[in-house]
Amino acid sequence: MLGLRGKGWHTLLACSLIAGCGGGSGGGTEEAPGAALHGGDAAVGALDHNPVVLLHGFFGWGRDELLGWKHFGGTRDLEAELRAEGFDTVTVAVGPLSSNWDRAAEMYAQLVGGTVDYGVAHSREHRHARFGRTYDALLPGLGEVGPDGDVQRVNVIAHSQGSQTARVLIALLADGDGAERAACPAGECPDGEPPLSPLFAGGGPQWVHGVATLSGANDGSTLAHALQNDLNPNGLIAGLAVAVNTLGASGLYDFKLDQFGLAPRAASEPLTAYFERITHTMLDADNLDTAFYDLSLDGAAELNRWARARPDVVYFSWSNHTSLPIPLAGHHRPMSETNLFLWGFTAFMGNYQVAGVDARSLWENDGIVNTLAMDGPHAASTDVVARFDGTIRSGVWQLVERRRGWDHWDMLGLLDLRHDFSQTRGLYVDAARLLRSSE
Repeated sequence: MLGLRGKGWHTLLACSLIAGCGGGSGGGTEEAPGAALHGGDAAVGALDHNPVVLLHGFFGWGRDELLGWKHFGGTRDLEAELRAEGFDTVTVAVGPLSSNWDRAAEMYAQLVGGTVDYGVAHSREHRHARFGRTYDALLPGLGEVGPDGDVQRVNVIAHSQGSQTARVLIALLADGDGAERAACPAGECPDGEPPLSPLFAGGGPQWVHGVATLSGANDGSTLAHALQNDLNPNGLIAGLAVAVNTLGASGLYDFKLDQFGLAPRAASEPLTAYFERITHTMLDADNLDTAFYDLSLDGAAELNRWARARPDVVYFSWSNHTSLPIPLAGHHRPMSETNLFLWGFTAFMGNYQVAGVDARSLWENDGIVNTLAMDGPHAASTDVVARFDGTIRSGVWQLVERRRGWDHWDMLGLLDLRHDFSQTRGLYVDAARLLRSSE
């Protein structure tokens, strides 16, 4: 369909997304208006302000992976930088290739503690296990009513797909899910299984106070759309996971696909037993419970229809681009300083055509995500997206800044040779301060 078969572009994509594979891009700001809690060391109720949660996107990783090379900051540590500025900060590590539903369930379990519950109805529909890993609470007391009568809440800073994941979590906290409630009448699940998760019950406290999104993939990505429609991405996902697990490198990079029978190989597990186990993986070509589908234009529009902005949540967005329009043609090309390993993707996205869609609005991009999507949800969405004018409003997407010449990885401080780290640090500190000012 796209004339890219057999040219190894999916391999290049995996290299680019996992490791960056090159330097950063140049440029600056284009338009602008105006102590740690780990392993349950302290309760949220002991804090004067909402803690900050860092939420990664597609192909992200946890703080203990990649030999300590941080997803947020690379050789630097943006979580530590925020703590040094007085923001109690934690980082969640959810499935890098999982659907936003699964990632939201994992984020929930990591923050409040307990075993990941993907839901009875959801796990049946997508043919995977209902339960995942078990975690100690990163933020004990989250969602509970404190001594002052207020619900203990958090502020989320999300990058890329993390924007979608945060929105799914917010929607589930507010409304739960009708299919899950139907599968577990009165909260009682069939066949003696554990009861309905509070995440799917709905009507509980909304403990996400605000979200700041950076390079947010709110409408998906034409790059992910092409992958979803031009090849079998589930085969790529399973192949990568199996390769890493077989080599015993899951401690270096963990795909967190246990629900599909692709849990990392244990040190004591013989290879023969491991291969026997993974032959029963439920991640087949027709399964849409993946990041690739959710990040396609179709999947993102489907999500936008129900994961809408809540009137009791504050939304800020930062967008960026590393492409420029070609005179007369209108198509976008990579800026001269663009990361070489994002160059091809930037050019591809800058000229991508989608049937039935005015693609011109999607050509501006940062090498991974279309810039328009970063402002806030548009496709099939009723959300209001507006410029931030200095007055903080709930329930409205407020675009704070658009950064010119910043690619997808620059917004994380990964392999960025063009910008001083203080600029990246300042971005996260500004986001955390703006969220705190809205409390």
